[in-house]
Amino acid sequence: PKFYIQGGISHNSFGDFYGRSVVLSPDAQHTANFSVVVNPGRWSYTHSLFALGASTNAGESVYPNKFMMLHSLDGQLFDWLSASFYEAVVYGDRFDPSYFVPMPFMIPQGITGFDDNLIMGVAFTVKPFAGFAWSTDIFLDDISLNDLFKLKFDTKIRGAFQTGVKYAPVNMSVLNMVQLDYTLI
Repeated sequence: PKFYIQGGISHNSFGDFYGRSVVLSPDAQHTANFSVVVNPGRWSYTHSLFALGASTNAGESVYPNKFMMLHSLDGQLFDWLSASFYEAVVYGDRFDPSYFVPMPFMIPQGITGFDDNLIMGVAFTVKPFAGFAWSTDIFLDDISLNDLFKLKFDTKIRGAFQTGVKYAPVNMSVLNMVQLDYTLI
């Protein structure tokens, strides 16, 4: 129960917005994947590899040799608050074992010299009372920190913001769950 390994060919999702995740959505093609999860208690670490099938915009052909690595560190800070930090990198035309090392993906990307597509984000879930959850997920895909430190706001900023609430009434058989969320990309 504190450590497991999973592998297979399946549709996948990541985060609290199952079915609508901006990081990894089950609407995408099924992929070969492999995950390792360590969950000793109030924190957990996940490290996953996905073999993606890239295609043209028209979806006419599928090209191999594209991979996605994702890892997250999740913590139950209080009974009512959980937080996560995660990173994902998409790269291709090679298999890079340096992304298997559990460290920030910026380090192997900088060492290898490849310009891979790297995102990083934070997610929070607040549960103030039984049956209610407010989740927020923010990730950055591309940002020029040097320009922002110089107060140049016309720099490239690419990312996503997702927030939403879920309410599943306790002991009510008529209403299963109500959800409302907003996504900005």
